[in-house]
Amino acid sequence: MKDGAELQTATAIENRIQFLSRVGMSPDRAAIHFADFTTTDFCVYQQATPGLMPGVDAVGTNDTDQPIMLPLADCVGAVLYDPVHHAIMVSHLGRHSTEQFGGVKSVEYMAATYHARPSDLLVWLGPSPSSDEYPLWAFNNRGFIDVLCEQLELAGVHRNNIEVSAVDTATDVNYFSHSQFLQGNRPTDGRYAIAVMLR
Repeated sequence: MKDGAELQTATAIENRIQFLSRVGMSPDRAAIHFADFTTTDFCVYQQATPGLMPGVDAVGTNDTDQPIMLPLADCVGAVLYDPVHHAIMVSHLGRHSTEQFGGVKSVEYMAATYHARPSDLLVWLGPSPSSDEYPLWAFNNRGFIDVLCEQLELAGVHRNNIEVSAVDTATDVNYFSHSQFLQGNRPTDGRYAIAVMLR
């Protein structure tokens, strides 16, 4: 859905429009957020607003028919859903935000903004590279999933409420992998996406 590192090429825009339209989401209303790697704070969270949301690491909403879209290429996309208050959040959890305990802070944002109880939250952790291909040196070279599950549980999420994608972006060629591209193992750089919306 993304053309290399550019979000605003004609191809990238058309890909987003087609994808969102096919899954029944309005491209005009979509909140599209992505990290700013020139900053020092990787836990910037906001309410969803239509359009591009640069420098925002997580976006939440309790409005129905408000799409949230997150482009990714190795970082974990986490979807946190509160079925009690009918609120949802999409959090970008890369190496930088994980080191700043983004898993814990995402849960805290849901609690502060939507009155969610951590024990009620249902969490989905999207595709990510394994520790073999992308070890997190700040966490004893463990992998994203291991560290993020630990952070979520620390914040009060029940382990049986956390669902983990089995996709390894470093080995599954159906997904872009920025790290593999930089290592010369992939011919193309790009981004896949997570998109969610409350009904």
